[in-house]
Amino acid sequence: PATQETQLSFCEQLLLSEDTAEFVGSPSAFISHAWDYRFVEVLEALTSYFADEEDVIIWFDIFSNNQHITTTLEFEWWCSTFKNAIHSFGRTVMVLAPWNDPLPLQRGWCIWELYCTIEGKRLDEKCKFDVAMSSASIEQFIADVDADPVNAINKMLATIDTWKSKCYKEEDRERIHEAIERTVGFNELNKEIFEVMRGWVISKYESRYKKLMAQNDTKALYSMSNLALLYSNQGDYMKALSLYEDCLRMCKIVFGEKHPDTLSSSHNLALCYY
Repeated sequence: PATQETQLSFCEQLLLSEDTAEFVGSPSAFISHAWDYRFVEVLEALTSYFADEEDVIIWFDIFSNNQHITTTLEFEWWCSTFKNAIHSFGRTVMVLAPWNDPLPLQRGWCIWELYCTIEGKRLDEKCKFDVAMSSASIEQFIADVDADPVNAINKMLATIDTWKSKCYKEEDRERIHEAIERTVGFNELNKEIFEVMRGWVISKYESRYKKLMAQNDTKALYSMSNLALLYSNQGDYMKALSLYEDCLRMCKIVFGEKHPDTLSSSHNLALCYY
């Protein structure tokens, strides 16, 4: 409605006035998200993700694309102008929720944005793909991992299959799939998301563990053990070993030599050695 009279994108409209032109600039990140999300949740996820960066300018479709003409654009435009723009930004941040079955990975146009990013990485290794999540999604992730570390992660990774993504228009899905299969392939797309999600899992759980340690909370011992299990499950045995050894040492101090949690820590350490 705000651009109904000018028939421009919101960014283009802001550029018309000296009073508002300062709010538009060259973006440092392209934002990929599902339109099914509530806007405030997407905003919260992005605010959290960029919290440590100053003066970030993002490319956000509802503002950057002219919403009065997007449905009339030919597929060639998305294959050229749009794709090249994502390449030039060098960074794509995808808002994912829920954490264990992300909605964008089911949406054909979100997969197209991811594909454009992967294509960019093939041309320039500096091109980056990352994920952002709301605090509610992160809290749910922590709760699920606390309850069952390995199964929670494995179930999430098992849902990653970009080939199953769909579009409102079947012809769009067919064109997107054809372009992907002709170039990088769906296996490469799945691999990229798989690796990013594995890294995200570790980083978020590490943050939680360090926070509990700083608070001298005994729950930190359980987080330490779970984090070690996540490392071990990813094949990073040296990091897992270090955590398991610390966990056993601290359990002996906190719980005593024969406490079930101490014996469990000893068992986990033995498995890691094995």
